[in-house]
Amino acid sequence: MAIRGIYSKAEEEMLRAENKRLDTIAGWYKPRTDIVATEESIKKMGLAVDPWNPLWHDEVYARGTRWGSIIAFPAYQGAFGEPGISELRASPECGYQYMIWAGEDWVFYKPIRPGDRLKIWRRRPQLLDVTRIEGDGPRTFGLVEGDMDYINQHDELVSTLKLYVERTFLPEPRTKPVYSMPEYSYTKEELLYIAKLMQEEEIRGADIRYWEDVQIGEEMKPIVTGPTTMADNAIVNAVSPSVGSRMDPRAIFLSSVGEDMGKWIVEDPDTGRYYFTGGPTGRHWSDRAAQAEGEPCAWLYGVISRFSLLRVITNWMGDDGFLRKFIWRHMARTRVGDTLIGRGKVVGKRVEKEEYLVDLKVWLENLRGNISEAAVATVRLCSKEASYLWK
Repeated sequence: MAIRGIYSKAEEEMLRAENKRLDTIAGWYKPRTDIVATEESIKKMGLAVDPWNPLWHDEVYARGTRWGSIIAFPAYQGAFGEPGISELRASPECGYQYMIWAGEDWVFYKPIRPGDRLKIWRRRPQLLDVTRIEGDGPRTFGLVEGDMDYINQHDELVSTLKLYVERTFLPEPRTKPVYSMPEYSYTKEELLYIAKLMQEEEIRGADIRYWEDVQIGEEMKPIVTGPTTMADNAIVNAVSPSVGSRMDPRAIFLSSVGEDMGKWIVEDPDTGRYYFTGGPTGRHWSDRAAQAEGEPCAWLYGVISRFSLLRVITNWMGDDGFLRKFIWRHMARTRVGDTLIGRGKVVGKRVEKEEYLVDLKVWLENLRGNISEAAVATVRLCSKEASYLWK
């Protein structure tokens, strides 16, 4: 068991080296190629995460909106740059590193249009010891792994992002699942219920939602993601890859092979044979890889939940709304095969600096009875009493 603030020699060396490395991350991100929001990439993102709303991918439709062209789905820019630090570089003496993605804070200032060029200013990642104060748990660090500004070619701030994770050092790998999560099987009534919700989804689109017409407490139309399959992981990861997906599987394999096999190779104790888990993202594709980390099964990428939460909001606000703030937290794994139902309600409205704002609470629930993700958001709407203020 670990004590907060009291470290072994190996932990002290790790913290010293990592804090020094984190100091070097602050500054302009240097991409291998220019970051350009091409029409093709914006359309691909829109078709992958919300093909039902033409604003993100249908140029003819979008030309008739206030924006005059397609615009990128919110958080599109998260696919660019390195939003995290991948892992803490620690010696084996520190233990086996285990990561949970906790969520993100987004603030949006400008839409992204085809042809926009982005640059990224990164602030120093923050590393905080959050080991249980009682001293009865493993060493745990909370990190703001990514803290960045996205700036366009006009030197305008487009958005800011803070990415939160929790990294725990276990005495040894979790070679057995710490809990069970059987594959979800549906009753006929559940499948009919899911289909009904899908058919009743409402995209506000060109029907302007005015600030004056919004009532505090009103509920938002639900959306459905699922029943999910590995195709959901593949489609979304292709347009919004995680940090781990940018790693080289060949390099990961070679770094794990030796007299003492690395953490991405696991041994079957019954047969003595080995399996390659595929690296940090193997947990999303293989039950065996997930179980090698103590999880019960492969689960969905977190960005799928992020996009589902966002779809609740963009469906509700319509083409003329603009998402200003989105703060979401990841609370439970979603097994591949589960269905997510997104819901929301209005919790406040106000006028601030000539912006007509509405505050929302949105969440995802599954048929197991869990709320897996939740978010608070602020959207800017049109007012009947004021002229349109943004482009």
